[in-house]
Amino acid sequence: MTSNSNCASVPLIAALFFSGVWTCIAQVSISAQRDTTIYSENSAINNGAGVGVFVGRNSGGNLRRTLISFDIAGAVPAGATITSVSLSMSVTKSQLTSESISLRKISSDWGEGSTVGAGGGGGQGVSATAGSATWGSRLSGSATWATAGGDFSSTVTASSTASSSGTVTWSSAQMASDVQNWLNSPSSNFGWILIGDESSSQSVKRLGSRQDSTSSERPVLTVSFTAVPEPTAIVPAILLTGWAGFRCRRRDRSHRGGSRHLE
Repeated sequence: MTSNSNCASVPLIAALFFSGVWTCIAQVSISAQRDTTIYSENSAINNGAGVGVFVGRNSGGNLRRTLISFDIAGAVPAGATITSVSLSMSVTKSQLTSESISLRKISSDWGEGSTVGAGGGGGQGVSATAGSATWGSRLSGSATWATAGGDFSSTVTASSTASSSGTVTWSSAQMASDVQNWLNSPSSNFGWILIGDESSSQSVKRLGSRQDSTSSERPVLTVSFTAVPEPTAIVPAILLTGWAGFRCRRRDRSHRGGSRHLE
């Protein structure tokens, strides 16, 4: 996880020099906490530890879906307001076609598993370990999905077109809303399911997973937010960091709710 601002170390200035309320404007990049692929042709296989995850329909008519989640509460301070969110993933294997991939919010908990699928980067899947997500189960051996293929919202959170290589990025107001809800209620954070083109044969795409040996190909969730900093001393922070690395905004009562930026 990387960040261009650490709200916990930014001082609450109002009590020392000015009147008003200060907020920290920050952005953090979060690595995936878990990801896996589930396969429609077999309700007991997955690919929890493979270097790739898969979406789409293969030449045999079988579907692949990816589950992915991020630890929001561990990276964003409680009480923050999420302003924007984007998810970036790398296409690491594909036909020479472009397909749409949608994100939908998962509504039940699931397990990643520790198996490495067979085939190119896990494209065929293998027998799932206990507690892993499969097409039929969210926690293999103990809990099934209400609907085979995953329990998820009917609302599309975001959609983006993935080409045959390079990076695919999703960003939407609904993504920000999802992440805000997960920050406010961490126990409801089950992540998103990625669904590719399931109507066309040979539309499968492999995306880099969190276990990809090339770090630049791993999934990254970028979250921008505002938060009220903790009330620590301003002078040491300014002496150590200056204004570089963060921005603070003061809601100045004398300006009728207007904002003032310090760079």
